[in-house]
Amino acid sequence: MNRKGFTLVEIMIVVSIMGVLLVVAIPNFTKSRQRTHLYACISNLKGIDNAKEIWAMESGTGAIGTPSWSDLVPDYLSSEPSCPSGGACDLGDTNTQSTCTVEGHSLS
Repeated sequence: MNRKGFTLVEIMIVVSIMGVLLVVAIPNFTKSRQRTHLYACISNLKGIDNAKEIWAMESGTGAIGTPSWSDLVPDYLSSEPSCPSGGACDLGDTNTQSTCTVEGHSLS
């Protein structure tokens, strides 16, 4: 008898190795995704703060001005930025940094 194919033991070994690799890979993927969302949100907050500064200089309000989204979009920002983690961005006034509602997503 000349049979070709894999035995049950060989298949079980391959499946167990794949399981171990997945146990290692999934948490790393999750951490990487969270870190990417954090960096994208921080980049959005920096862009908002830059737009607020330019708006304050051009409108002459200085540090006491409080812009709205309609003041910044579309003249200083192409669209209203959103947090990739589902948070919302708060503009604040020109004297304070913009914030995100997701914990840990801040410029400081």
